[in-house]
Amino acid sequence: MKALQASKIRIPFRERLREIMEPYEPGPNASGASLALDIFVILCILASCALIPLGYFYPHREAIFWELEKLFTVIFVVEYLARWYSAQSRARYPFGFYAVIDLLAILPTLLMLSESLLMLRMIRGIRLLRLLRLLRLLRLLKFVRYGHLIYRALVSFRIWCSAVNYRYRLRQLGLLSIYVVIAWILGANLLYLTERGISSEPGPFGSYWKSYWNILIVLISGIEDKEPLSLLGRIEVTAMMITGIVIVGMLTGEIVAILVRKAERAGKVAIKPPKGRMGQHFVIFGTNSHLDAVIREIHAATRGQNYILVVAPEAEEIPVTDPVIYGRVFALGGDPVRMEVLEQAHIESALRVE
Repeated sequence: MKALQASKIRIPFRERLREIMEPYEPGPNASGASLALDIFVILCILASCALIPLGYFYPHREAIFWELEKLFTVIFVVEYLARWYSAQSRARYPFGFYAVIDLLAILPTLLMLSESLLMLRMIRGIRLLRLLRLLRLLRLLKFVRYGHLIYRALVSFRIWCSAVNYRYRLRQLGLLSIYVVIAWILGANLLYLTERGISSEPGPFGSYWKSYWNILIVLISGIEDKEPLSLLGRIEVTAMMITGIVIVGMLTGEIVAILVRKAERAGKVAIKPPKGRMGQHFVIFGTNSHLDAVIREIHAATRGQNYILVVAPEAEEIPVTDPVIYGRVFALGGDPVRMEVLEQAHIESALRVE
């Protein structure tokens, strides 16, 4: 009977609206509507601020930009009134820090919309209208309310970039790409200058732009029919061919290493990148038979919003029982009592250590 009565209790609309209007915080009681609203408001802030430089670069479309500005202003006004209505103390809300920022975000446009008043018609004469347009950038201060959400997004993006960089060896592949570009440019210019200065007949490298294409073929597949006419040019193109063989061999080795590592790690927890700095994460020291249940509990409590780092000598051999739940789980192999292992775990920025 009590359970039936409790099920009939409904959260008042004002309290429910307050939960949605508050900045999103991960947790068991987190609201997906709050996260959606925060993302929507952030996108509106960015889009509305982008209208200011667009108005200067494309003055012939000022009318379209102004209509969009009025639309964004209506959205911010509705947001301001909704926060005021759902505030715990409506009398004190307008004097709060965030309320003042919200008001400053919409006030310049509201003044521009009131330009038909006699007092504001003088604005055009004293060039304050442009100042009001620039003051619309004050809505960037609204990001203060979403600082924690933006920070969490940046931390997640940084960890994701580190993981992708470590998994696919992007740093090594990037260096090889730089070596290829340097060899390509130097080889094309060197052979062009050599052939133009020594050989009297036009050869494969007698044309400047054609030499870029021919040296690329030399680097990838060999000399073939791209043989220079001069002896010095033949020595140079041979050196470039050897350079190409070395670079292609190194590139093949990197690709093989990526494929081998991917095959070895199939079905196992991802390894934490050595240089990847984590934050707002959970750290678990050691492994036992309850590890999978603990990971599932943390995932359910945080709705998969936080990363989990397992630190243990055998952490790299932890199997993945569910790709969705283990999507944000990393393993750090090593003894947790060693200082260098603790530094790699970044426990000073962790939410919880178990």
